[in-house]
Amino acid sequence: MRVFTSIGSRTLLALVSTTLFALSATSRATAADLEVVGGELVGASNVVVDGVGYDVSFVDGSCVSLFGAPDCQSIAYPFGTLPNAQAAGQALLDQVFIDGPAGDFDSAPHLTAGCDSATVCAAATAFSSDPPSNILEVSAVNVSGFPGDLVQNFSVSQTLDTTSIVDAVYAAWTLSPLPPGPVLNEISVNPPGSDAPYEYVEIRGEAGGPLTNVYAVAFEGDGGGAGIADWVVNLSAMQLGTNGILVVKSAGGHLAAVGTTVVSDPQFDVVGLENGANTLMLIRTTTGLVESLDYDADNDGTLELPSDARVLDSVGWRDGDNASDPVYGPTVLPTPPAVGAATRAINMPTPFLASAWYFGALEGFQNDAILYNPLQVTPNAPDNAALTPGAPNQLVPATPALSAGASAFLLLGLLTVASVGLAVAERTRRARSV
Repeated sequence: MRVFTSIGSRTLLALVSTTLFALSATSRATAADLEVVGGELVGASNVVVDGVGYDVSFVDGSCVSLFGAPDCQSIAYPFGTLPNAQAAGQALLDQVFIDGPAGDFDSAPHLTAGCDSATVCAAATAFSSDPPSNILEVSAVNVSGFPGDLVQNFSVSQTLDTTSIVDAVYAAWTLSPLPPGPVLNEISVNPPGSDAPYEYVEIRGEAGGPLTNVYAVAFEGDGGGAGIADWVVNLSAMQLGTNGILVVKSAGGHLAAVGTTVVSDPQFDVVGLENGANTLMLIRTTTGLVESLDYDADNDGTLELPSDARVLDSVGWRDGDNASDPVYGPTVLPTPPAVGAATRAINMPTPFLASAWYFGALEGFQNDAILYNPLQVTPNAPDNAALTPGAPNQLVPATPALSAGASAFLLLGLLTVASVGLAVAERTRRARSV
């Protein structure tokens, strides 16, 4: 999948000299569930990237033909940044291109669908547009007999077709389906005035469902502190309430509804959650997570979680002062507006779904405010949108919010219709007056 038709030995040497990562064969992680048809590796499920499970399939074609006709400049790619795409490429080398009972997919690259070379298979993950007509991608380069496989990034034409390239194929990613489990439901992070004691984090799932080995975590996103676990709560001994809701809050603050499991956290009596760039996660792990530990010590925008960690849900946002602040996980709320609170629609329980959330600033000056400010809330919020601490949330409108461009187009259409109507009415009036 390059501007060349085959990687070959000379290009391989160039890749070795310029590679971003050299992966040691001793660092292999737990294998994913490989999908093998007739001895050929066509994909895999439950490939863990930054703690989140994905399914991947290997497909030939161009970015345009596979993902984004008529072009690839406005796709919501599963991995939207270079570090995330690099982590995906590394996951392919760690968990998918391996030798084992299902086949020798590390030492025999030609056994991967779309690759016919006996020595090299490069599986490309597209992650961003590169206007006007290119895309940015990261390739997991699996080399037979080479001591360290490679992860390398390129810019290529969006019409470059891998069908005729013997050693390249696209990796098409989707989120792995999860069994019914807890999701983040509502977050009050920055009430008007003093935050304490009215911040809280709410979780929703199956009524009475256990939370064994589940941790609620907030990761810092600002500056040199990015990746630090500012807030960690071990929920292992808890279960969701009879209404399917658990809320972590101050011993004071908002009252929770009957049937809600309440976990009192003294941190919410004083400091609470960061008001800047933030990522909230639900993580299942038997290893445990440690408050104040930096899980992005190298500041590459990727969390280094325990090897058995699985992210069940996440939501994050930036605070507007630095567009490069990392948000960890695939669910990024597109600020502005600034996030004072965020609420998941009751009819959208799917994890990792940014469109399930409405968010913005709360109205007024009192820290017990629950109404969203109608001038500082996202367009998809319901009428009279409000926090519902420890109680079921509101529905979002069935019709998705229009983009600014679509709204302007609709307004222009309405003005045109109104103008035509006025013109017809004026002609009718004149005809009657004759």
